[in-house]
Amino acid sequence: MRVTRANPSDSAEVFQLVEDCKRAMRAAGNVQWDEIYPSREIVESDAEAGTLWVLRHQGRCLAAMCLDETQSPEYQSVNWPPAAGNVRVVHRLVVGPRWQGKGLGRRMLAFAESQAYEQDCAALRLDVYTGNPRALRLYEAGGYLRVGQVWFPRRPLPFDCFQKTLAGRLVTGGVELLPRIQPLWEALRARHAALSPRFAAEVAAKPFAARLAEWRARARTGELRVEVLARRPAGPEAGYCVVAGQAAEERGELDSLYVEPALRGQGVGSMLVRRALDWLEGKGIEHVSISVLFGNEPALRFYEKHGFYPRGWELRRVAPGTAENFDFDKEG
Repeated sequence: MRVTRANPSDSAEVFQLVEDCKRAMRAAGNVQWDEIYPSREIVESDAEAGTLWVLRHQGRCLAAMCLDETQSPEYQSVNWPPAAGNVRVVHRLVVGPRWQGKGLGRRMLAFAESQAYEQDCAALRLDVYTGNPRALRLYEAGGYLRVGQVWFPRRPLPFDCFQKTLAGRLVTGGVELLPRIQPLWEALRARHAALSPRFAAEVAAKPFAARLAEWRARARTGELRVEVLARRPAGPEAGYCVVAGQAAEERGELDSLYVEPALRGQGVGSMLVRRALDWLEGKGIEHVSISVLFGNEPALRFYEKHGFYPRGWELRRVAPGTAENFDFDKEG
């Protein structure tokens, strides 16, 4: 299940999805969309412009949206928070009625944020019909700030306007980016030492140089991708993700992830995980593992949201006075 850019040939299927949603909305008393909007011509125009994105599973289109730079003229009346850079706008996010309630709306929204980070945008904006409480909850839960209201023709209720200011710019590369994450990795090490006192000595004993050597060795035998989130403008790194893949063995590992505390709860960790999984899936790797330090229950709950579940327990005897290598590089 991946989000991909739609082709013009996808327009008919996406418009059918829109029509299905219109019927479901009308049945629920929601008049957000009508027989005029969104039209087939709008969907076709989105596809031709390369701004239409679709979520497919086993060849079937389950959800779609438009993501571009176009802000409705009505937005001019809104007191938007300052955005230090380009802005992307989400339009016409639709999930087929049969697949609603399964997290696909969150998946599409996370992809929109991922694209905005990748293109070094400063914020995402959108509007939501106030007669659609389910959609309102989606954006509120996603960390979007309600900043005003606008009215559109033929609608008896206003639309709430939302903005999510993005934390920085995303840099993607390989082992050359690893030195940049040292302060964050050391913060992760300190956090894990506090979470698991029994292994605190082993955790603290491992220097970044040793971990760096392990990553470089791993890159020589497979593929290693590093993504770093740098604060804007030219600020320090605020998060990172290291993912490794062995295409020949069809196996991958989400090797290390950390987001600074100030950004947690804003979807940054989920965005980094989703991008890592998309990268692995693009290489035909679906068997993905991750190790979580005992005592880090919040991380277990975080990864479960992305389809990771405990497969077993590894118990390790640590004799007094020894300092074993211990894998602690996972953070939710």
